[in-house]
Amino acid sequence: MAAGGEFSGPSRLLQMLVRNLLPLVIATVVPAMLLAEPFFKLWLGPAYQAEMPQLFRLLWIGFALVSVSVPASHIIIGVGNSSLAAVFSWLTALTSLALLILLLPHVGLVGAGMAAIGAFSTSLPFLWFVHRALRSARDRQISRVIAGCAIGSVAQGLLIWWLAPEVGSWAAFVLAGATALGTFYLTRIALGLITHEESRLLNLVLIRMRV
Repeated sequence: MAAGGEFSGPSRLLQMLVRNLLPLVIATVVPAMLLAEPFFKLWLGPAYQAEMPQLFRLLWIGFALVSVSVPASHIIIGVGNSSLAAVFSWLTALTSLALLILLLPHVGLVGAGMAAIGAFSTSLPFLWFVHRALRSARDRQISRVIAGCAIGSVAQGLLIWWLAPEVGSWAAFVLAGATALGTFYLTRIALGLITHEESRLLNLVLIRMRV
């Protein structure tokens, strides 16, 4: 298709992957931010240091950013345009190196997390350039997906804020995390803000449960 100048198939595939990957990634962000401190306190005990959850939060955001661009990287290479992926790989590496040199001496380990966010932020323009190279039409579902993720994240945040004082054991930690993930998806389902693919999967699961 790409050799013949036909990009509609890869473009639609990328749009489908991004709008279904986005909720999977965003669903973990608020729990990772709010439960990082109790996680490290439970894990490390007396060896706990305040900068550890800070670094963890920054790295989580950084890797969340880069994960959304993974399908774009595979698809653009698959259609024969490896140069775009190579350029942004070098840009990410050089940005990371420059930020590490600037930040590590002044901020320490937290600077490494800040450098990760700065470097992996190149994933967003990379995704835009890939859509442009594939001549993608506007994804009519993406605004609804983003709205659902935003509302689901707020619901998660309120729930964890309420549960956080009770997270003093591994059982409470796992329960808080699982409940937060469930709240994210249940909120989106209740408001009808899930993707078509998620809706079909949900219907399939309900059908199987009735059998």
